[in-house]
Amino acid sequence: MLGLTQADLAAKAGISKTALIAIETATSDPKASTLSAIQKALESAGVEFTNGDQPGVRLQKAMVMTLEQFLNSLRAYEQNRLQSKGIHIPGEQPKFGFVLVYGDRDFADLMFGSRALGRVEWQSGNILFDPPLSRGRRVNAFEDDLDEWVSLAHARGLTRG
Repeated sequence: MLGLTQADLAAKAGISKTALIAIETATSDPKASTLSAIQKALESAGVEFTNGDQPGVRLQKAMVMTLEQFLNSLRAYEQNRLQSKGIHIPGEQPKFGFVLVYGDRDFADLMFGSRALGRVEWQSGNILFDPPLSRGRRVNAFEDDLDEWVSLAHARGLTRG
């Protein structure tokens, strides 16, 4: 459902894959902090832990954004995170220059220099990423989605020469 491997979940939780397997197979007695880290990693991937009449887990509903929320979030991301991202090449100084170029108010292209790397688009409350996110859209973590999208778009740009 989430597309997470054991290695992915372990990395997100800050534990080893071996420790995660030991917890899954009940061959270890994990600390509460370890279980909390695993829960937070699953929640950030879109799992909701339920209580009450229906104890268990379910996928969170996708967050729907208004166009204004989308644009405000993009502008804040660009100012607070994107402008400080650089490309690190061994033996050279980091190169900065990622920007978002907005079009028709409902999308933005990720640019580096004069090169378009990807697009994020608002469509009736849903957010579409090109290139698409590796595990689909998460919820309540739009900035994390944007970080992943920038990385994927940059990697795709490298493979296109």
